[in-house]
Amino acid sequence: MGTGKRAGAAAWANVDGARAARRDRAAATWIAWCLVLALGCSKKDPEPAAPGAEAAAPTPTPSAAPSATVASPGGDAGDEPVDPSTPVGALNLSERFAREAQSRPKGIVRAEDVFEAFKAAGATFETPKQHLGSFFKASYCVGTKNPDTAFVIDLCEYPDAKAAKEGKAMSQKSLAAITGRQLYVNGGTMLTLRLGKETPENLALAKKLAGVFAKLKPAPPPAAAPAPAASAKH
Repeated sequence: MGTGKRAGAAAWANVDGARAARRDRAAATWIAWCLVLALGCSKKDPEPAAPGAEAAAPTPTPSAAPSATVASPGGDAGDEPVDPSTPVGALNLSERFAREAQSRPKGIVRAEDVFEAFKAAGATFETPKQHLGSFFKASYCVGTKNPDTAFVIDLCEYPDAKAAKEGKAMSQKSLAAITGRQLYVNGGTMLTLRLGKETPENLALAKKLAGVFAKLKPAPPPAAAPAPAASAKH
């Protein structure tokens, strides 16, 4: 190949590399903001695009009356069971949400129990919405916010404390550029608070919620069904 051809090929390779880098940066930025807001990748029906698509992050719509309705332990009602043998890459977004909701770990502090405890402590927020936990290497994640103060609460469930600590470290590293984030781990559950506006009220609320979270214990397992009584012999 002549010098001119080699130079031309190198120039095109540089152009292609620059384009790929721009695509990667755009996708990474979109995913990061989805996770920080805890609502941008929330479960919605229908959902035409999978995460990582080159599109602008949707803007959450504030709720007129923040509330705290917590999902049931089994996930959203109406979710169809997903075959556990199906590769993740073959699942659409709704199926990935369903699989994570069906694979929640046992013996940890449940997200819905945390939200109820926060509500009892005086926090107000929108209805929590599930978002993909796989970005944080979590089994299941759900988040919410107070639209008036931009105070975000995000909870992720892991199989055990070790996995939760690893998820916390990854989150701190990958989203280090995002300010106002506070992360806590209680057993296999990770709490992320994003203050939005670092007002005295938000700082006091974050401290209060962190204390409430630290004191929560896993719900006891359901009692075993009593053994059937032996029938009398005649």
